Formats: sequence, structure tokens, C-alpha cells
Amino acid sequence: MKILINGGGIAGLTCAIALQKLGIETVVFESTPEIKPVGAGLVIQSNAIRALEYLGIEDKIIDAANPINQIAIIDEKGNVIKKQKPSSINRELFAGLAIHRHTLHQILKNYLPENLLFTSKKAISFLNKDGKVILQFEDGSNAEGDFLISADGINSNIRLQLLPDSKPRYAGYICWRSIVDNSDLKISEATETWGSKGRFGIVPINENKIYWYATINSNQFDVKINHYNLKKLKEHFSDYRSPVPEILEKSSNEKLIKNPIFDIKPLNQFAFNKVLLIGDAAHATTPNLGQGACQAIEDVMVLHQEIASGKDVQSAFKSFEKRRIKKANYIINTSRKLGSIAQIENKFLASLRNVVFKLTPEFITEHQFKKIYN
Repeated sequence: MKILINGGGIAGLTCAIALQKLGIETVVFESTPEIKPVGAGLVIQSNAIRALEYLGIEDKIIDAANPINQIAIIDEKGNVIKKQKPSSINRELFAGLAIHRHTLHQILKNYLPENLLFTSKKAISFLNKDGKVILQFEDGSNAEGDFLISADGINSNIRLQLLPDSKPRYAGYICWRSIVDNSDLKISEATETWGSKGRFGIVPINENKIYWYATINSNQFDVKINHYNLKKLKEHFSDYRSPVPEILEKSSNEKLIKNPIFDIKPLNQFAFNKVLLIGDAAHATTPNLGQGACQAIEDVMVLHQEIASGKDVQSAFKSFEKRRIKKANYIINTSRKLGSIAQIENKFLASLRNVVFKLTPEFITEHQFKKIYN
């Protein structure tokens, strides 16, 4: 038996590791010339940490990452709106590991033999023929396997072939990201600032670096905001509390990443006989809950469990869908709603929102997050 994996991101690489552990022949195809991360940093939250533990690949990731022991939402003047304090990396609610995407990708790649990964292979479609799945590439070549797992992200050609209406939908804001050195800043707390001009997130990651991101409401085709460079971002967030100005001052245009934020409308199907969608190809979400990569890793754990239970692969795909679809769609819907709330520009409504968040009892907050982290 041979399973083709389309996509060499976090979902695809983790899936290949899991299938290798099951003794299943696996091949990974990546569209870019080199398998490398897209983005800057991420936080692996407790649900994904447990999934990595289940797969037996958590140690190197924990060793390489920076533990996040406090997550605070604050306003632009530095006043705390909401704060969560996990008791270090003990797999409890809100604990997380902050890591550079490049570091995580490299660790995952090192678990796999090099002859399993093929680059510059952009899949454009698939077809079923004589009980096999034929994956067709842009360069005119193809690959044959018994099953196909598509982990090719939000713009998945395979998903669009199966579900032509599942096009990415714009969330209403643009995000800028980058990495800066933390040697002088010495920031130890992860924060997200909510202000009327947008949000600014700060996450200390591994290698004594800071991962930062900024979101600004915008029409998707607004030429002015779409061309914001570092100078414009400094002006835009000039009245946000320290260390926002200092972080922007240490940044460079060359390392600035800009992305309009998209998700996909929740699907009602992930499994299509011999083809399975996982990760962002199945349930791309806005980043407001920090669950994009986490849900991809959780996908792999559940798929491993279903195949390891003795089911044939096609039945395992269907069982995977049954177990994952409700949770994944909850993440999409909740993250999109949270983003809309966090991106409020009206100062009166923003102040009202902040008061509501402050007064929300902790047991309600924990109940909501247990749906995510369990």
C-alpha cells in the first residue's frame, strides 16, 4: 500500500511521520522548489502538544521551543483586558510552546528520509483509475498511489476539484509579520494589544527572538494599506504602548511578511473515498485562536488512531471525518467571530468590549477554551 501526501507543510510532514510509524509507504510532494515554512512564528498549544506526545515526536520540539507561561490581552495604553497564567509547560490549559516555523519544519523534516520528499511538484488535479489515485502535476508528470492525503493548504487545488465552491473568504483585515532579536528588548511575556487602529501581537520564541504580528482592517483591494511598509506601520501604531515602537524600530522591510487574512467556510466533508483533506486544505481558519498548525497536528493524531485501530484506510478516512469535522468547524467559526470582536475600530464599542472581557468570569473562559484544547 502506498499513500501520496500532497503538501510539505506542517500537516503534510507530520502526517508522513505518522504513516511511517505505521509502516505505510508514503511519498510527500511539495509545490515549491524547497520545503520551507511560510510565515514567521507560531505557538503550539496544549492540544497539539498532546498530539505530538501521542506520536512520540514532542521531545525535540519542546527542547527547541520557548515556553509561554503567560498570555495577556491589553489595550494600546498597556491596561490589561484579560490575562491567563498557565503553570509552565505542564500540559494544562493555556500552556504553549512558541517556536519559529523554520525550526519546527526542520525538526519534522529530520524525522523523515530524504528520498521520501519531492519538491517543485505542484499538484493541479487527481483522478481515480483502476483502483488507484493518480496525482497530476503542473509540470506534466504524475504519481500513482492507493490513497491521497491532500495537505496543500487553504488554496488546495484538490479541495477545489472536489468542492468547487470552497474558495477562501476574506476576513476583513491584513496581517504583517516578522522576527526581531530579543537580546536588548528582553521580552518574556506574550501579549496581544487590542486598539482602535488594529492589533499588535508579541511572542517570545526560540533562539532569543521575538515573533510579532500586526493586523489592520482593510478592504481586500485597498491599494494604500496593501502597500504599507515598515515606515507606514510605525506611523500607524505610533501611539501604542512600549515595546511596540521599539519592536518596529528593530524590524526591517526585507523580513516583513504581509498577508490578507482568509479562512474557508466550514465544510461538511473531509473524506472522499480514497482522498482525504487535512490541515488548512480541510479547515483553514483565521489565526485568532492560534489553532491553525495545532489543528493540523491534531488531525494527524486522529488519523493515526483510526488507521492503527485496524480499519482499512478508506474506512479510517471516513471515521477521521466523523471525529474531526465538528471540532474543526467550531474552530473556524469561533476564530472568525473573535477576530471580528478584536478588530473593532469604534472606540466606544472597543471600550465596552474590553469591560465585558474583564468582567467575564474565569470559569466561563476556561469552559470555552476546553472545547479547543481537549
